[in-house]
Amino acid sequence: MKFTVDRAILGRALDHIQGVIEQRHSQNILSYIRLKAKGDMVELTGTDKEVFMQEQIAAEISDIGETIVPARLAHEIVRKLPDGAIVEVSVDDNMLKMQAGKSKFNLNLLDMGGMDGESGFPSPEQGPFSAEFTIESEKLGKAIKAVKLAISNDTMRHYLNGVYLHHAHDSLCFVATDGHRLAYFAGESPIGAEKIPGVIIPKKAVLEIVKLCDEKTQNIVVKVSDKLIRFEFEHITLTSKLIGGEFPDYQRVIPQDNDKKMKVESGKLRKAVERVNIFADESSAIRLKADGNLLELSTRSQESGEAVDEIEVEYEAEALEIGYNAKYLLDIADNITGNAEFAWLNNSAATIIRDIDKEQVLYVLMPMRV
Repeated sequence: MKFTVDRAILGRALDHIQGVIEQRHSQNILSYIRLKAKGDMVELTGTDKEVFMQEQIAAEISDIGETIVPARLAHEIVRKLPDGAIVEVSVDDNMLKMQAGKSKFNLNLLDMGGMDGESGFPSPEQGPFSAEFTIESEKLGKAIKAVKLAISNDTMRHYLNGVYLHHAHDSLCFVATDGHRLAYFAGESPIGAEKIPGVIIPKKAVLEIVKLCDEKTQNIVVKVSDKLIRFEFEHITLTSKLIGGEFPDYQRVIPQDNDKKMKVESGKLRKAVERVNIFADESSAIRLKADGNLLELSTRSQESGEAVDEIEVEYEAEALEIGYNAKYLLDIADNITGNAEFAWLNNSAATIIRDIDKEQVLYVLMPMRV
């Protein structure tokens, strides 16, 4: 195998692939990237056996072939080469050679003797897929960003460790919850999305898709089965196994009777929370007191002291005092660009928080004792 490629093109691809690789894995091969040179393209593949990332890049191929290379070393080498460099990659005597100008690197290759296939490197399942639709990368990115903040890290409830994607009420819906907060996004349903089964996309795949959507402005083909989901960009494909188990009936935890409503500018709220949160730790609550058109925010620490701030809001109901985890409140405020609406029943029931400018976004936040 031998090819030459622009350093910037190879570097971007390695950046993408690096995101799905586990550097410390019981299977050594999973810390490697597969390179496959054919035609006028090089295909790079990385995986942790749950999520696969494949990318094709333009290159000048002298000899076709396939090999696997240490992901971390290859990424570091290319990253530190000068801008504009042309990289020559070749395999000789079980060694990968990389050269750019006067910079030369020889990487020992993994002995793959006795393993099946040309390299023994795993490949993603190919389906079949029961549903397929096309969506703009910007729309998909916004939907996932709106809900990913509520993904749980609780290993005992693995079915909460991702984003629940499903079709409901003529909308393409994305939901995540960790039991303390819930994030919901309902967007326009593309043709074909009505056929998808309800599936749970794991967190790693979610985070990588957000990165790609931020970088790429194009249509994405999404293919779904009851075990796999695949996102096909122009030259990049991400295939992920889905999380097994049944996602909880989230509609049951969305309050229907919260009639005390407060309107607040999200940016002002976020800055006020940051100011009074100086004295709080991750487990402590921030106190909100809505009375008239003023919202008082306060925290208290036995060790550090007390902080109080006040901002103007629109609120006409009876006075209400409630506490929240400050980090959760900040996460939600960061995802609302304009005005937010808080809807309360009382100070112990779940709160609904909406983005007034984006009706498809809704958050549910459980209060804390203060």
